[in-house]
Amino acid sequence: MRTTILLLVIVQVVLGNKTYSIPNFEANWYKAYEYCLSKDQRLATIESEAESDAVIQFVKNSDKYGDRIRFWIGAGDLAQEGTYTWTSTNKLLKYAIWGKNEPNNRYGNEHCIELYHRAEIWLWNDHVCEYEFYFICESFTAVCDSN
Repeated sequence: MRTTILLLVIVQVVLGNKTYSIPNFEANWYKAYEYCLSKDQRLATIESEAESDAVIQFVKNSDKYGDRIRFWIGAGDLAQEGTYTWTSTNKLLKYAIWGKNEPNNRYGNEHCIELYHRAEIWLWNDHVCEYEFYFICESFTAVCDSN
């Protein structure tokens, strides 16, 4: 009996209180979401320019970096059209680096957010959730407020 072993290589780095990783396969947004959860992680949340810079630097240092590359992150308007939230926290997006004329819900079915790179520019776009892209998972250390 032959046994097939699947070797999953994960690129990982620790930034602040978050650890980012990029699995070595592409998936649609839903499978990416489920995969991150199965690893006790979540799709990446980017809530500030500093976090955006950290994620972009992480991607640049990974073997997934290249021109015209796309990554799923953990935001979308799946619950209510036009209201973008981080799916893991239900917080509204307060920081975003949307591409020109984005989000646009092109063809009425773009509900998941991608981080994309093209010609040295990093931007966000709403995209069809069923497309397969690489994705960024994050684990994090919760910070409790004692007040």
